[in-house]
Amino acid sequence: MIITVKNFSFRFLGYKEHVLKNINLEINEGEFILITGPTGCGKTSLLKCLNGLIPHHHSGYIAGSVLVNGKDTKSLEVFELAPQIGLVFQNPDNQLISFTVEKELAFGLENFGTPQNKMQEKIEDLLRLVNLNHIKLAAPQDLSGGEQQLVAISSVMIFNPLIICLDEPSSNLDPLITNQILKILYELNQKFSITIIIVEHRLDLLLPYINRVIIMKDARIYADGDPLKILLDDKLEDIGINVPLILKFFKHLQANNIKSNEIPRNFQELLTLLKTNRG
Repeated sequence: MIITVKNFSFRFLGYKEHVLKNINLEINEGEFILITGPTGCGKTSLLKCLNGLIPHHHSGYIAGSVLVNGKDTKSLEVFELAPQIGLVFQNPDNQLISFTVEKELAFGLENFGTPQNKMQEKIEDLLRLVNLNHIKLAAPQDLSGGEQQLVAISSVMIFNPLIICLDEPSSNLDPLITNQILKILYELNQKFSITIIIVEHRLDLLLPYINRVIIMKDARIYADGDPLKILLDDKLEDIGINVPLILKFFKHLQANNIKSNEIPRNFQELLTLLKTNRG
């Protein structure tokens, strides 16, 4: 297991309510996971406990343990966990601090004492990988929202982490740009077996890529497993989960005796299903 969370609970100092209650999780290398749930259910707090921001940067009551690649996050500082697990925040402005894209990627490597020649090689390779080589000398604040998000992802990728976590990456982006970013993350996941964990509420965008969904409710894990099974649960909308339109349409087809062994993940697969049943 690349991540093991055991009986983990947390509440912020000065608050009575826990933001995480008795969380138990095992995450394998190479999974592409969606974490979703209603506002305030503990999704972002869960990400922060995975990369050590909880408890190192947020004081409070803690119980249980979080192991990342076999190491307890309580015993390692956030910067020590960075080569293992990276977190991309909801707003890239909170993460990008340098004058150019190139310097942004160099910042973390410099802090770890990476030799200059190796540093430049890593930066060039990564910029080519995410198709940002043409803006390496640009100021991050002058970039589009999608480009800023990719630079933030790249600033995490520069360490070759085992795990990348993203908090609501689509919040300030249109669906087209979000899908482009998701495709890049999926390619990284497939090519390098990087574990991707995304907190997101726009499930339609994530459905084609994920192989696991974790649904949270009231600071606990409500459901965990195969997204194509869990997201067909009629009870989800009662707790504020927007079930993907494709799956709603699929359920409607099932109710009208149009059967299929394969559940569609995207509109192309849905069209294929309709054509097949049309005969």
